[in-house]
Amino acid sequence: MVLAYIDESGSPHMNDESKIFSLTAILIKEEDFQQIDTIMSNFREQLVFEYQLNPDVEFHVKELLKNKKKDKMKKEFKRLTYEQRLEIYKKLLEIIEYLNLTIISVAIFKKELDEGKDPRFWANLMLIERLQMFVQELTRCDFLTIFMDDEGEWNKYKIDILKKAIYSKEHPSYIEIRNIIPKIYFLKSKESMGIQIADNVAFCVRRWLRHICYGEGLEELDEINKICFELIKNKFREYPDCLQKGLKIYPNDYLEIIKEKLV
Repeated sequence: MVLAYIDESGSPHMNDESKIFSLTAILIKEEDFQQIDTIMSNFREQLVFEYQLNPDVEFHVKELLKNKKKDKMKKEFKRLTYEQRLEIYKKLLEIIEYLNLTIISVAIFKKELDEGKDPRFWANLMLIERLQMFVQELTRCDFLTIFMDDEGEWNKYKIDILKKAIYSKEHPSYIEIRNIIPKIYFLKSKESMGIQIADNVAFCVRRWLRHICYGEGLEELDEINKICFELIKNKFREYPDCLQKGLKIYPNDYLEIIKEKLV
């Protein structure tokens, strides 16, 4: 079995300032889960000790980085400087180098999307296709189980979108979705390092794309984020030939810019 931890970054709404909506999956083979879980548990303990955090701290990227003024931030992060929080973010992505996992991300550039198309549906559709291809490429063709953050009343909507994407007639004829279980297992992100890894990677990928395609961002964070992206990019499915396979861009307006920067 393959375990897929999936998280979103950015807003799927067409009428807001967020230009990119992305969906990222962290793929772990069942036989690798125990080793990864042990590494992440030890790593978590190191961070808790080094930064004097609560043992059950959740490393949520929005709390770490997006509230620079510290309003609405969890109490334990408020006493850390912004530089310390950047350090934690970087370390969370550095550890991925030592984990046997695969990343698949889909980025929807909303301003270039045809009118009437739903970014969340198309992100799910394209991610499902790549998850299916990943499973088919394994020596033993297995089933894939999806895990996502438990968001209460939003859970039913996530399941509806997933099923709509799985059973959609929009898939190319050469892709048959037959190895993905049409169900989501919802986990409290605070209790799942898999969900927390997906959260941080999803943010890193979207932030990197936004910076290189639109030239937007806060210099300090984006300099760190460029380093972080370099640390994780070789985990994309079929890297270095990962564009549109492990990193799907839709529509294709910025493909050449991204291809150049991926090298």
